[in-house]
Amino acid sequence: MVASLFRLLPFFVFTIAYIVLGETLRTTQIVGGLLTTAGAALLTLDLREDTRRLRVRSLFLMCAACVLNACGAVIFKFVALGTSFWASAFWEYIGAGGFAMAMVHAWPPYRGTLATLVQSREALILMPAALAGEILNLLAGLSVAFAGLMAPLALVSIVTGLHPFFALVYGVILTRYFPAFGTESLKRRHVAHKALTMAIMWTGIAVTFS
Repeated sequence: MVASLFRLLPFFVFTIAYIVLGETLRTTQIVGGLLTTAGAALLTLDLREDTRRLRVRSLFLMCAACVLNACGAVIFKFVALGTSFWASAFWEYIGAGGFAMAMVHAWPPYRGTLATLVQSREALILMPAALAGEILNLLAGLSVAFAGLMAPLALVSIVTGLHPFFALVYGVILTRYFPAFGTESLKRRHVAHKALTMAIMWTGIAVTFS
């Protein structure tokens, strides 16, 4: 449900980018974006009866997260257009690193968790794995930010909405070959639901870039 709500991000990106940067989209791009976003949201929905209820607090928190994420993307592009991509990226990650250090210093639970991780027997495995994940995340973030300089931010945000599709692919691979690390429901009803939503997503991408 939370992942579905995060698909509201393109709407906030479009609104803020329109106000700050004056970016607009063609009608076909808007229609394709709506289809892609709807497909991604439907794909991430859990069809189990006990997970369908939506709490207002969850909706508010996810809308706030989308607004902050959209503001960050617009600020990055605004600064990058005035200076350079690498200067903007440098200060963004300097700020992120400083904020992370401040959080670890200010919140004892964070310090305790970090100390436990460093002192654990699995540190030699977990630390490189965490570092590798952060490097991949850094490269992905830089790629998205660079793409945002060459196209409207809302359009880039729509395309990044395909990540539920790749998450599903990874889930199926884990289920078939590495079930100890995660499973994905492959029941006929769930597979049909996922196939339909993926068809909607790829139709939206085709319309967006037609």
